[in-house]
Amino acid sequence: MATQSFPLAVKLKEFTKCYHGLGSEFLPRDALQNLVNEENVRSMLGIQDGTWSRACQTQNHLTELSLVRLITEEARAIFAILVILKQSVLTENLLIEEGLRDEHLPLSIDHEYSYCTSYDGQRKIPFVNCPQEDLVEFVNHKQWFFLAPVLKANGETIKLHEKCPLPFIDDNDEDPSRGGGGLVYRARVHPAHQEGFEVETTELRVAVKEFHRKELFQQENKILQQIKDLRHAHVIRHLMSIESGERKAYSIFPWTDGGTLQDFWRTPMKELTQEHVLWALQQMHGLVSALQALHAVFKCRHGDLKPQNILCFGKDDKITFKIADFGISKIHDMPTMYRKVATTNLAFTASYQGPEIEFERAAPNDQQPRSRKYDIWSLGCVFLEFSVWLLHGPEAMAEFDIARETSGSSLYEVTDREQKQARVHHLANGTVDALLNDPRCTGRTGLAELLNIIADRMLKTDVSERASADEIVNAISDMINRYQRGVLSLFNPHPASDIPQLPFDRTRRN
Repeated sequence: MATQSFPLAVKLKEFTKCYHGLGSEFLPRDALQNLVNEENVRSMLGIQDGTWSRACQTQNHLTELSLVRLITEEARAIFAILVILKQSVLTENLLIEEGLRDEHLPLSIDHEYSYCTSYDGQRKIPFVNCPQEDLVEFVNHKQWFFLAPVLKANGETIKLHEKCPLPFIDDNDEDPSRGGGGLVYRARVHPAHQEGFEVETTELRVAVKEFHRKELFQQENKILQQIKDLRHAHVIRHLMSIESGERKAYSIFPWTDGGTLQDFWRTPMKELTQEHVLWALQQMHGLVSALQALHAVFKCRHGDLKPQNILCFGKDDKITFKIADFGISKIHDMPTMYRKVATTNLAFTASYQGPEIEFERAAPNDQQPRSRKYDIWSLGCVFLEFSVWLLHGPEAMAEFDIARETSGSSLYEVTDREQKQARVHHLANGTVDALLNDPRCTGRTGLAELLNIIADRMLKTDVSERASADEIVNAISDMINRYQRGVLSLFNPHPASDIPQLPFDRTRRN
């Protein structure tokens, strides 16, 4: 019997899949179905020409056809495990006398190694005549090889045993990237182990975020669960989350080859046309519209908006920017203005933080609740950089970054910490003034209106003077509508050779 089982065991091993670094080996469901077929089962059991081998003759008068069907319909995994252990002689005892089925997996074993208990705890199965070492191998190792779950793109969280393999397969040879409290792997969900991923992803490719600490996962996943009904073109779709044992946790998102908005700004700018500026305005409108939904419908403040947390999906003229990484987001059950206890989470990215965080940090016991308008300041910083890239390209963006780092990173200056007063940094004001004086923006142009929105309604150090997401959405919508009606030009065409340089731009100096 042992020599008969060897060829199938080899085939099972050949079809093994694994993403190195993301769980252990597994046999895909379709491979199990294809390999444990009637022909191979008959061969393994020694059934030839309608007769049984002596080792498999049944005392229960079970017909050959009934046992083969039982295996191929309800016990493929169990039979495959016995084949790998070279114990297929136990098939009838376990399947017929003990009633063991695949639905009872995973099994647990008692301390005396006398019997196993089914997954639901309702059935105890003695492994008669099974060597103890094979029984231990069955329970501790081999059964997990066949138990990779089917993942559903429904935004839910599933909990798995720490030994349960994850149905991801290698998509590339690159090392995972770091960020957001963990590692991000590029992988593919095995086609036989997914439901709904073919709709939400390109070729089942996903970003698998593995968290360094369980509490970071729990914090982010709580937000993701609360906003899982949000369907917005400019918010990344959370596909699902996985808790693996007590220590490991993962969140699954669609993968994009487009990288982040920061990566996008490193690409050469296109020729400035009305259509290109319109596309940029539509992307900005989409991002603010996403904030509008997060703020108004889900009472959620993102809290860490920055180019690195905005992802680019699509190619060429069909790129869409999507807000991602809700690691430090906050959900408030009541409107922020009525909360008596201030938010205590001080995680932030300095370059895009609002000035109010300075005063929270300086006086943690005497602070006002952090408004959702915090996100408006952050997005104003992003929109200012977007405008620099749109009009002057990646080289100017790099110079802007250098100037900002030189002057302290943030686009504000604290003038009186005790009185909680700050002003917009001269770098931001100087950049806005220089862009407004750019001949392509002067007069009644869409770009001039955008810059005024950034300066007058977004980058306001006094939160009460800062516009809401609703107001910014309406302002940009009105601008786009007037352009589409033919009553507004988005910019003035002007020779590139006659464009004045920005105050921080050293690339064009002699």
